[in-house]
Amino acid sequence: MFLRKRGLCSLILLFINVSCTKVMLDNDFHRNLKEREEVIRMVKNGEFEIKAKLNIIQLPERYRHISRGGGVIMVEKYEDGIGVFFFTFRGILDNFSGFIYRDDNACPDSTDFSGDFKQVERICEGWFWAASY
Repeated sequence: MFLRKRGLCSLILLFINVSCTKVMLDNDFHRNLKEREEVIRMVKNGEFEIKAKLNIIQLPERYRHISRGGGVIMVEKYEDGIGVFFFTFRGILDNFSGFIYRDDNACPDSTDFSGDFKQVERICEGWFWAASY
């Protein structure tokens, strides 16, 4: 009986944790969307210096809060446009997640942004959330 209750409690806690994470990500996306769109416009206009090979841009101080783990974004150029990755979590090496904008609206594949994405979810037109772990 104890093990069943313990298992049920674990399941409930897992559900609460997943639900809270989803709510937090949804809130982050909508709260910072306007500023992320400003940064994308600036990338398209060539207003940032892209560090060679890494395709990383250090955001100005006023935008650093829209990409966790140091205020950097990653940029990739595609045949039909660009992709921009905003971190929501930045671990060591390949453990990261974040919001991806693709102006061609194509779903990111597992090799985009040097990530081995295990999870990709469409948010809305041009926007995705992806996790590499």
